[in-house]
Amino acid sequence: ADKHASLKTKDDEKSQVYLDYQKKLRRIRDSSKDIRYVYTFRKRADEKIVFVVDAEEPSDKFSHIGDPYESPTSVLLESFKPPYQVRVESEFSKDDWGIWLSAFAPVLDRNGNLEALVGMDIAAEKAFEYERNHLLVILGIALPLVSIVAFVGLLFSRKISSPIRDLASELQKIQGLDLDSKHTVASSIQEISEIGDAVSDMKRGLRSFSRYVPTEVVRNLMELKKEAEVGADKREMSFFFSDLANFTKICEKWPQEVIAEHLDEYFECISRSIMKAGHGTVDKFVGDAVMAFWGAPKPISDHSKFACQAALSCQHQLEKLVSGWNTYGVADIHTRIGISTGNALVGNFGFTERLSYTAIGDAVNLASRLESLNKIYGTRILISEDTWKIVHKDFEWRQIDSIVVQGRTNACRIFEIVAEKGQVSDEKARTLSNFNEAMFLYMERKWNDASRVLTEFLKGHPEDKATKLILERCLRFQTE
Repeated sequence: ADKHASLKTKDDEKSQVYLDYQKKLRRIRDSSKDIRYVYTFRKRADEKIVFVVDAEEPSDKFSHIGDPYESPTSVLLESFKPPYQVRVESEFSKDDWGIWLSAFAPVLDRNGNLEALVGMDIAAEKAFEYERNHLLVILGIALPLVSIVAFVGLLFSRKISSPIRDLASELQKIQGLDLDSKHTVASSIQEISEIGDAVSDMKRGLRSFSRYVPTEVVRNLMELKKEAEVGADKREMSFFFSDLANFTKICEKWPQEVIAEHLDEYFECISRSIMKAGHGTVDKFVGDAVMAFWGAPKPISDHSKFACQAALSCQHQLEKLVSGWNTYGVADIHTRIGISTGNALVGNFGFTERLSYTAIGDAVNLASRLESLNKIYGTRILISEDTWKIVHKDFEWRQIDSIVVQGRTNACRIFEIVAEKGQVSDEKARTLSNFNEAMFLYMERKWNDASRVLTEFLKGHPEDKATKLILERCLRFQTE
């Protein structure tokens, strides 16, 4: 025990003490074909259990000094408490290396204090192998009963192993957050049947839970083997805000049950479009508004493009959805969308017992502001200048204005996207070009020239609010 206590860090694995211990453990392991793993571990001052000596040959399954033992059973935890004695698991336990039956023996110093535990593992397959061997012995001894014993043994083995394999398969699916399967593990063995029911209940609960939390966030934590905790990272991301136009009128005129039904369909339509476009993350629903972002939890390079594609898809899918609704006299039901790109803090906000995975920052606020500006300009999808700089070669667009958002000192140009590049008619392309020409003249303060182009543009588009607004300014600036 005193020598074992000297093994502290990974560098000690080269010491003679470590090699002597490893040699002894390998001798123990090799003395029985049933023993798969032999190792020692200790409990640190911070209550974490870590490996010390591992008899395993160097491989991806080898545990170094200080590697954490991630899944201690109750028997293992009891082994660290007095009275110190050999303890054997009565049930199989599952960890990262498989399903095992384990035993633990104390390593005591000269004063009777616990320094470490020696652990041994026998694979579950060995236990099943013993069962089969005993059946063969019985068959050899009781020849007259061989057919009956073989039938009973095979039936019993299948009753145990088949549902256990099903359980293992279902648990592996749950580990990967594959919760869509409605398969139920059935067994005539009561204990296995109860475990199967518990697994089904767990999947049902996780399916419900996953509807409140972005599944990708939880899957990312599981891949990293981390627990959710308060904290955030700074990242460049793209943000999406949408709001249902005329929602106040809808609430006034539609029956309550119709509002609930169609609002669910609306959220389904918007959310599916977001998630299909580059695996966007739907952050939250506030009233009829939807917030989403790209670039977290997993970073992606084309987040601005994906956000714009999602916005166009939302408009297209919602148009098809609304065509089948009874609108109760509410005209022009569509969604207004704002998109911005920039740095933000993204992560878990809240307190230790209740967290929300979201993003905060200037770019988030700007996207929300752009969404509301659609109402002023009569547009449907407004994007920030930073987003436009990245995606302007991929989409058909027009510059709408230059604004100063509350809290900012510099002006920000804003743009409307109307389609992906090359997806508009020649006439529409000329229309966008003419409007952008007028906006160029407007930005150059050439009020007369801008007014002339806008007046001509307005003849073909008399209901365009953005044109009316900019033309009104040009005329006012000429007077002033």
